[in-house]
Amino acid sequence: MRDYIDSTNAFGVAANTFAGGTAIQSVLCASPTKNELIAGYVNAAGVLQVMCFKGTAWSNEWSITVGASGPLL
Repeated sequence: MRDYIDSTNAFGVAANTFAGGTAIQSVLCASPTKNELIAGYVNAAGVLQVMCFKGTAWSNEWSITVGASGPLL
């Protein structure tokens, strides 16, 4: 993932945000009213991980086993 820098309207260098395997499916949503992003992905073990960016750093918010081992769509 890359941090978005509001003051320069640019993305920073790529950084690791979590330990784990290759993400199988992911989604990223940005707030239209504040500097916040929500990202979610399902890994190869079938775990849905949800992360949040609140303007300065990403945090792992929660996870749950969904049992899928491939794309959910």
